[in-house]
Amino acid sequence: MDAIWKKSQIEEKNIQAYNKALGKLWCVFGFFFILLGTPFLLGEEQNSPLFIISMIGVILEVIILMAVYTIKIEGKYRKK
Repeated sequence: MDAIWKKSQIEEKNIQAYNKALGKLWCVFGFFFILLGTPFLLGEEQNSPLFIISMIGVILEVIILMAVYTIKIEGKYRKK
């Protein structure tokens, strides 16, 4: 039953380039995550449209993160 939850490991062609690509991906994700979170820090009214934009933006950001990892990074560095 444990095998269901275990992520299969990918065999990378170039481990250093793979790690560098993942590092860039997480840095870009973090930058936009912080940018989308600033309305929560500014003390704006909770019914402000900025909160809805921030929440929808984070959802879209996570979807884009998964797509970029799956299509670009994993597709480029997986051994075939």
